[in-house]
Amino acid sequence: MTFTDERIAYQDWALEERTKERYENCEFVEVDATEAVFTSCVFERCEFTGLRLNSATLTRCAFLGCTFRRCVLFGAVFDDCKLTGTSFVESELRPARIAGGDWSYVSLRKQNLSKAKFRGLRLREADLTEADLSGADLRDADLSYARAHNVKLRGADLRGADLTGIALRDLDITGTRIDLAQAALVAMAYGARVEA
Repeated sequence: MTFTDERIAYQDWALEERTKERYENCEFVEVDATEAVFTSCVFERCEFTGLRLNSATLTRCAFLGCTFRRCVLFGAVFDDCKLTGTSFVESELRPARIAGGDWSYVSLRKQNLSKAKFRGLRLREADLTEADLSGADLRDADLSYARAHNVKLRGADLRGADLTGIALRDLDITGTRIDLAQAALVAMAYGARVEA
């Protein structure tokens, strides 16, 4: 079922199961989708304001070019979801759990993502400017060419993550867990010659 150019406001979707629904250019206002289950749903160029996805489960869903504004995704589970080009503004994403998927070009500017689990997630060219990723699990994530100016990574786990194209000298990596290959990249970013 496809919905286009609709305004969906003040609806209660809590505990509902939604499968293979498609929404294009829709506006969602104050929708409560707490503990809802979404499977293979597509949201394209949609605006979400005040959406509550607390403890919701999203499997193989896509949010393409969407905006989440003042939304709460506390405890939401994203399993193999695609959020290409989506923006989060003043939204609560922790402690969301993300297992795989593609979040390339997503904007997470100034978001508090401390202790979030982004293991194996594709965040290629994501905007992480001033985001708080303290204690986050970013193992095996693709962070290549991400904008990471003033990002907080204290205590994060970056082992196996692709850091290609990131200005490593701009990062505060105090207490961050990295692997040997990444340690060599960091050393070279500071002008060291790494030799075997």
